[in-house]
Amino acid sequence: GLVSDRGLVLAAILFGVTWEFELFDRLDVGDRAVALFRSLPWQGVALLAAAVAIAVPAALALSSAAWTVLRFHGFRLRRDGDDLLIECGLLTRRAATVPRPRIQFVSVDEPPILRWLGRASLRVETAGGTVGENEDESLGRRWFVPVLERAAVERTLARLDLPSLPAPSDWRPLGDG
Repeated sequence: GLVSDRGLVLAAILFGVTWEFELFDRLDVGDRAVALFRSLPWQGVALLAAAVAIAVPAALALSSAAWTVLRFHGFRLRRDGDDLLIECGLLTRRAATVPRPRIQFVSVDEPPILRWLGRASLRVETAGGTVGENEDESLGRRWFVPVLERAAVERTLARLDLPSLPAPSDWRPLGDG
């Protein structure tokens, strides 16, 4: 959840709602903040600024982690003949089917935080099905495997048994030409 930055989306939604209903003006937030800063000594202002600098990123990270738990709780990827079935979700259970023969692109994502934690995520793109697709249908494309250990990437890709996919051991970093 710390990698997805969904907390920023939730913060943007909250900010939009408060702006739309003019809650900043109704609660007189600006004048109250100015009055609070004027009533505090400079040490109090510095302490308050430090507390906000710690609390805001922590709240964003916690809300992002909560979104991830709600979204991916009980994640399962299993093979059923030529199809790959994905199921996940705590409050709303979602399921998606990815037809193995239609997989055209496999992406191994390793953002810096995931790389530091020894993790990666897999995403796939399939032929067709992008016009008017709903969230359940795009589940497999966006979150094929949300997070897995880096050591498990090769095994997972090998189990896909895709004929056009090179073996991960054949991959080279960009600079090795």
